Amino acid sequence: MVNTVEEMRKIVSHCKYPPEGTRSSGAFYAPYTYGFSNACANEYAAQANREILIIPQIESREAVDNVDDILSVPGIDAAFIGPYDLHLSLGLQPSGEGFEPEFIQALEKITQAARKSSVPLGIYCSSGEAARMRANQGFQMLVAVNDTMALLSASAEQLSKAKH
Repeated sequence: MVNTVEEMRKIVSHCKYPPEGTRSSGAFYAPYTYGFSNACANEYAAQANREILIIPQIESREAVDNVDDILSVPGIDAAFIGPYDLHLSLGLQPSGEGFEPEFIQALEKITQAARKSSVPLGIYCSSGEAARMRANQGFQMLVAVNDTMALLSASAEQLSKAKH
């Protein structure tokens, strides 16, 4: 969850090893899977800097107000909208559909900022149908179902079949 450009800059810095950021190398375990030399540790850090994805969650009114600045920070790989928390932050009841005018305005502001900064955008969806709608709106990362809902749905279906 990111609310300000300052937070975003710190996050990027903490995710990247020097010289790109300030991430600690810790107890040396991960780098030494590449071998026991400084060159191997440097190779690990360079590869980690290339491969670690930085995906801030935009899920508050404050983040929406600052989204242009947040998404302009170099090093962001994508951004993700948390619609339920965003609803609450906007003073709305969370809904699976997201058709409230204030929520739609917030989504439009976020999508415009993402396009302007060339940042792929994702969102949590309440169903496969909602995911299809969001894909048609240009969202590129979609959560169409979570593990809990998938288990509940499949369990209910199988229990229903067992009753008949």
